[in-house]
Amino acid sequence: MISVRDAMDNTERMLAGRAWQRIHLYGATQKMGMHPLNQPNEMSDREKYLGAKEKFGLELKNFTDDPSWQGLFLFRVGYALNNTLPSPRRSVDQVTI
Repeated sequence: MISVRDAMDNTERMLAGRAWQRIHLYGATQKMGMHPLNQPNEMSDREKYLGAKEKFGLELKNFTDDPSWQGLFLFRVGYALNNTLPSPRRSVDQVTI
C-alpha cells in the first residue's frame, strides 16, 4: 500500500502516483505481475458519502496501523504461476500528434 499524510492533498496524490509508476515499472523489469486494488478505497469513500458505518474505512486504517498515515493506493504484486502474454501496447506513432 502507498500511504500519505493527507489523501485529499493533490501534491501528495501526485507523488503517490509517481511512486506507483516507479514501483510498477521496476516490477515489470523483474517480470512481476502488478495489479492495482482500487475497490477498498472506493468503498471507503462511498461509506463516507452515504454516511454509512465504516467497514472498508476501518480496514484501511488497520493496514497502516498509524493514524497519521492514510492508505491511498493498494496493489498486489507477485510472480505469475503460468506464463502469459504481455499487455497489448500501441506504438509511439499511434499516441503522438
